[in-house]
Amino acid sequence: MSRNKDAVRLAVLKGVSYSMALRVIREAHAESPDESHHAVAVRLIEAEETRLAAVPVKTVTAMFLEPRAQ
Repeated sequence: MSRNKDAVRLAVLKGVSYSMALRVIREAHAESPDESHHAVAVRLIEAEETRLAAVPVKTVTAMFLEPRAQ
């Protein structure tokens, strides 16, 4: 059985498991049943990409650096 490509992409962006991303898509679809699962997933992916683009790279990089010895 193949995986849902939208759920895989959302999982990578959010840093969560595939099953959690699939659950997020299903819950969002339940809130707006007039949209297809794919449309809901694309909306969630775009929102996550926008959120990630708003985080300054310097801030993210600094989270993983070792503190400097003084």
